Amino acid sequence: INLIKSNLKKTTKSLTETEVAWRIKETGMKNGAEDVSFEPIVAFGKNSASPHHSPGNTKLKKGDIVLIDMGMKYKGYCSDMTRTFFTDKPKKEELEVYNLLLDSQKNAIKNIKAGMTGAEADKLSRELIEKAGYGEKYTHAGGHGVGLDIHESPALSEKYKKKIHKNTILTIEPGIYIEGKFGIRIEDMVIIGKEKAKNITKAPKSQEILLGL
Repeated sequence: INLIKSNLKKTTKSLTETEVAWRIKETGMKNGAEDVSFEPIVAFGKNSASPHHSPGNTKLKKGDIVLIDMGMKYKGYCSDMTRTFFTDKPKKEELEVYNLLLDSQKNAIKNIKAGMTGAEADKLSRELIEKAGYGEKYTHAGGHGVGLDIHESPALSEKYKKKIHKNTILTIEPGIYIEGKFGIRIEDMVIIGKEKAKNITKAPKSQEILLGL
């Protein structure tokens, strides 16, 4: 976040997606990570509308949405987190989509618990998005298991009918992607409990993401 903020204040060469991805790796290694869990996704502006965008030479501009999906390995175990940032006052639709995703993710984290099927858990965020008219723009599963591999069972998907067990570690990651405009995803890791889940992702995700304000 500080890297993006400082670059927006400069008149020198703009950051590229590739440079931010490299800095993510560098910072992780300096702080004790063994490796990245996967190659970071860094997407500026319209590139954020592609859920699995590969970082390129696109330069950061004030007003761009910035989507970063990243994770590190520590003692053999993976982590996974996505945050979407605004670099200026967001447009009405951008803020509406962000708040919708935040509400849908919070609903899933609050209500997911052991004994649910992956399909039932996926509905906790997906139904709110569908009711708001963005169902077709939510193009991937609502989350996945994380452990020694970055993608493990169970899956939060309408196709996954098996039950989620206590102490499973899952991602909760609703996203909306509007082609040619922008995409937003918010992702946390949670530990599934008998009656509720514990969110173990500490990075802010509410008004703190409004970098330009």
